[in-house]
Amino acid sequence: MSFVRVLTCANDALKKHSEKLMIVHCSAGIGRSGTFITVDVILQQMLEAQKRETGLEWNVMGVVRDLRRVRAGMVQMKSQYMFLYEVLLAEAEKIKF
Repeated sequence: MSFVRVLTCANDALKKHSEKLMIVHCSAGIGRSGTFITVDVILQQMLEAQKRETGLEWNVMGVVRDLRRVRAGMVQMKSQYMFLYEVLLAEAEKIKF
């Protein structure tokens, strides 16, 4: 199962239980969790911009900065940033963004 498919399943489950919150947590709760959340936030922004037929400048560092205001250290490794961009580029191509 691909990362985006897992993310989609998580969001679908959340929509079915709108009164609930989703908790995302890896071992330390910052690196992989921050990566998961950042991809989710930017993919949602892309889908909303596509729906409104407006442009969107991705701001990965801005999203990470905002997450770090709530929990320090979100998205830690270079490999996590590389993964973020790979997923976002692949999804942008897939949805013809």
